Amino acid sequence: MASIRKRNGKYQAQFKYRGYYRAKSFDRVTDAKAWVQEEHQRVAGEFNFSRKVRPRNTAEILSRYLNDITPTKRGFASESTVIKMLLKEHWVNIPLDNLCMTHITAYRDTRLSKVTPATFKRQFNVVKSACKLAEDEWNLETPLTLLKRLRYPQPRPKLVTRITAQKEAALIHAAKNTTTPQLANIIRIALATGMRRGEILGIRPEHIDKDHRLLQIPDTKNGYPRVFPLNDALLEILQEFAIADSKPSANGLRQAWERIRIKARCPNVRFHDLRHEAISRWWEQGLTLPQIASRSGHRSFSELFRYSHCSDSLARQLTE
Repeated sequence: MASIRKRNGKYQAQFKYRGYYRAKSFDRVTDAKAWVQEEHQRVAGEFNFSRKVRPRNTAEILSRYLNDITPTKRGFASESTVIKMLLKEHWVNIPLDNLCMTHITAYRDTRLSKVTPATFKRQFNVVKSACKLAEDEWNLETPLTLLKRLRYPQPRPKLVTRITAQKEAALIHAAKNTTTPQLANIIRIALATGMRRGEILGIRPEHIDKDHRLLQIPDTKNGYPRVFPLNDALLEILQEFAIADSKPSANGLRQAWERIRIKARCPNVRFHDLRHEAISRWWEQGLTLPQIASRSGHRSFSELFRYSHCSDSLARQLTE
């Protein structure tokens, strides 16, 4: 799509095509028309519309991804924050013709001095995902080949702390003495069900089948709904939580957890460790692999083993 308008005594020509945008001013309208024609031929070819369009820079790709794709995702809030941060970086605003590996490696080295390798990898993968989609669906040229060449340290496996009865009691006690609503119940639910933070916050009254003592978990990380069996105590906790007038937001829960784990003198316990602990307890209770997988939602046993941290005595029995 092209347009020419007179502005401030000059003729401003604009050219748009599949996410590609250029504008330029001319003294004569004939020059503006000629430029539009040249731009059209350069971008798509006079008769060949399968040719990829080259955006100005990586920021142009990220901006479109932020507006069109990110809002459709479950984790749109965190991804939006990441992309807005990336848009301020120098390298994403360098024209694609001038972008080279040196710019990207310099960004990597600077960023790794501030964040962990795991955080860097997670954030950098957003750029690669945006570029891949832009190539596959938007017919855009991207720096994806350069991005794939980037080498970065592999994240070291994190030490998972088992949550003893004493630590559990301390965390729940600290949670009760906070203004964050339903925090103690959230901890109890996480330890009993192994549910993730977002899954817990998504619990609604209609998800609880009181007659059959089942909890429906329709919105999961991997997209596969699952069902969790309930005992009397857990059923009561879930019913109270589901009908509560106020619950924390995802960010509110994250901040509250940081506070209470310090108060409980468990500074190394992450919220995700509650999921590890739940699965480890199921191992120790003697549940079978299919039973544990159906509760945790894992689609492969290899992934499930990463979440099991059974006691030393049981570990010796399993290896004998």
